[in-house]
Amino acid sequence: MSFEEIMAFNAPYNQINFDSLIEKIKSNAIVPYIGAGISMLFKDVYPSWSGFLNTTFNKFVDISEKNKFNGMSYEDKADFLYKEIGKLSFSNQLKTTFSKNHLHKEKCQFIDKPAYLLPAIFEEGLIITTNYDRVIEKVYGLYNLMLPVAHPGHFEALNGALRNNELLLYKIHGDINETIESIILTKKQYELAYNNPKLTESLKQIYTSKSMLFLGCSLQKDRPIELLCEVSKSGMSNYAIIPCKNEEKKDRRLQLEGDYYTQSIIYPEGNHECVKIILEQIVKIIKSEDKKGKKELMEFSCDEFNNKKVEETYLGYINKWCDFLDINNWEAWTSWMLAIGQPHISVEMLTNLEELREWLFSRVWPNKFGELQNSFENFKLVLNDLYNTFYEHCKKSGEMYFTEKFYKIDRWDEKVYYELSNEFEFHVDLVQDLTLELTRAANYICDNIRKYIKPDFRLEEGKLLVTYGPCMDFTFRTICPEYIGEERILKPYPGLEKFKVIRVNRDQRFGTGISSKDPEFLRKRY
Repeated sequence: MSFEEIMAFNAPYNQINFDSLIEKIKSNAIVPYIGAGISMLFKDVYPSWSGFLNTTFNKFVDISEKNKFNGMSYEDKADFLYKEIGKLSFSNQLKTTFSKNHLHKEKCQFIDKPAYLLPAIFEEGLIITTNYDRVIEKVYGLYNLMLPVAHPGHFEALNGALRNNELLLYKIHGDINETIESIILTKKQYELAYNNPKLTESLKQIYTSKSMLFLGCSLQKDRPIELLCEVSKSGMSNYAIIPCKNEEKKDRRLQLEGDYYTQSIIYPEGNHECVKIILEQIVKIIKSEDKKGKKELMEFSCDEFNNKKVEETYLGYINKWCDFLDINNWEAWTSWMLAIGQPHISVEMLTNLEELREWLFSRVWPNKFGELQNSFENFKLVLNDLYNTFYEHCKKSGEMYFTEKFYKIDRWDEKVYYELSNEFEFHVDLVQDLTLELTRAANYICDNIRKYIKPDFRLEEGKLLVTYGPCMDFTFRTICPEYIGEERILKPYPGLEKFKVIRVNRDQRFGTGISSKDPEFLRKRY
């Protein structure tokens, strides 16, 4: 959706409320209130609070308790799990799920996320979050901004943020690096926290002195929102960017205005990319009028780009590509394709590859860096042939797809058996060689990213590797397939039929020949 389409979705209120929000931001009267929706950056990092609770239940608790669990409030669910599986197990699950280790990613992987825009809008002043994770700290660090963090009871820091507009992140429910006892999770902990004047008086002070902007929040009546309702009165004005079904948007708007004194900018349910579009428009407006020389929208660390839209496009595409491929786990998932002479891949990863094929096919490139774009085109061609070749003889079992041993026939026919056996071996070799070629193509993209866009891209992680085996001596070997020498042309992959011929000249290969009847293949086979 475009910004104009979002405004039209709830006309005229979206535009009126957006304009009002802009004026409040310009006058430093807005405190962003960040919920879990802003932390849901990447696939499986991080879940919503509801998602975490349900995943924890499914992992540890007997299914017979499911109906009872589903009927509980979030607080009661956390309380139930805390008691049912034990404090230490619950704590470990929480810390594993929301660990800051999940944020050890390249800067370019954050650029197309709504969270990345927060420092461009709120370079000063107070930020509130109920989240335990370190997403907000991470994105401010990407702007080289020092973000002090405080918790309820740190009144001096809070007063400085409210009075002097000093930058401060106020984590009202605790931090993932703190002890489990200091994080507000269970019903008992909520009761203790919200009966403690250190927290409630802090929130009342914030609510009555500033306007809130709710981002990534469902705005259901949890404890902080109930407190907001208690202190809300005529003359107060808060803001929210929230999703809603088309048929419910009027009721939702009236409810937010009536209960929370909150003016809403509503976008269609499920279209969460709208949050980024709205935040981009905010940045565009406030930075165009900013006389202090602060960073404008999309002025990131890649000095090579003068055209900010081009920069956004390239970095966004790189981010998506890395995300689809689970690139930090490349060796883990590709090694299944090279294992035990029978390629395997998870259902989830095969789905990712299928979606990546379609996504790459539909890209519109800015045509600034031809070599980089050609390396993506080369990767797309390899991926398409690998996917189709593997899928030709794959079979699903549980959460995995594997190459079926299609030479196993229900009658003994020696000629047919050996023909099919040869065809199977040829097919497996080809799938494995295409997996190596895909790794070469991915390493080629990484080289061009470093060459044209981000010199430090994956320098710490290094090149993409694969592991195969067991070999004849029962060992596993790790290699780094790359295009070398004269292979490093614009599109090194020549298509499937030519690849069958030239693969013998690659740095590593499993098979040979153009078919299972090719004498070159049969000599290798026998």
